This record gives sequence, structure tokens and C-alpha cells, in this order.
Amino acid sequence: MPARKSGQVSMDTLDPWAEPAPEITDDQMAGQLLHLVRKRFGMDLAWISRFDQGRQVVETVSGELKGQLVTPGFSPALAGPYRVRVVSGDLPAVIPDAKTNPITSALETTRRMGIGAHLAAPLRAGGHLYGTFVLLRDDHRLSTGVHGSGSRSYSRDSKVAGLAG
Repeated sequence: MPARKSGQVSMDTLDPWAEPAPEITDDQMAGQLLHLVRKRFGMDLAWISRFDQGRQVVETVSGELKGQLVTPGFSPALAGPYRVRVVSGDLPAVIPDAKTNPITSALETTRRMGIGAHLAAPLRAGGHLYGTFVLLRDDHRLSTGVHGSGSRSYSRDSKVAGLAG
């Protein structure tokens, strides 16, 4: 029998009589995935939101940013300084340091929330704008999450952010 590579599962190692995996809701799955992405990029706060009647409604959250709690159901006006600029494309998907970016450094939200690195992308469903995917960090370092932490080229991070949009 050939040797398996690490991480591969062989059908003969699965126990057909084992207890079934517990049921997991879509919300729980989204929360777990968001947590993994947030950790992978070394960010402090992440959320997925949808747009509804002129508001951004936060659906799933992982983490916090300097005590700034964002919770599911939080519903700020869509006209907020970051939201409109992300959706319109006036802000790039990846901002390595919001405190030195000419647009975001002037925003009160950057100072109030202590935003350093900002990664965001519009989410689309069925060809329509659905909401946003946002990752924030309180300083300007982005982490790869591979072998601990480290820096990665921002162009590669931009490609990852582009997957959501």
C-alpha cells in the first residue's frame, strides 16, 4: 500500500459505525470560517454584513478591535465613511496602514476605532451586491498565518480580497 501524505484521509480509516458529526448551522459554519480567515491574516476583528434598506447589517463577527465590539445585528447607516468607499471602489481592498492612507487617515472612524490595517471587499450574490467582508487590525502589520507570523506582499493579499468581490 502506498504511503499517504500528511493530511490525506483514506476511506479505510473512517469508522462507518462512529457517531455522526454534530449538526452545524450555516451561521455557526460562517462564524468558524470567519474566525479562521481572521486568524490566518493575523487580524483583530472580522465581520460579514449584508445591505438592507440603506443600512449595513452585521451578520457574523469574529474578534474585537481595542474594545470596539461589533455584534451581529449591529446596523449602521450604509453612508458610513468606509462602507461607501469600499463598495464604490474609492478605497483599495487592502489598506496596510489606515493611519497613513490619504483618505482613511482623515476619517474620524479610523481614530475612534483605532484602525491600522484594513482589508475589505464587497460581497456579491447572484450578480447583485449583497454586503461586505471586512478584516481590521489595530496596527499596520498584515500576517500570513503560515509558520507563525510574517509579512506577505500586499498584491497577494489583494488577490485574496478580490475573491470576495
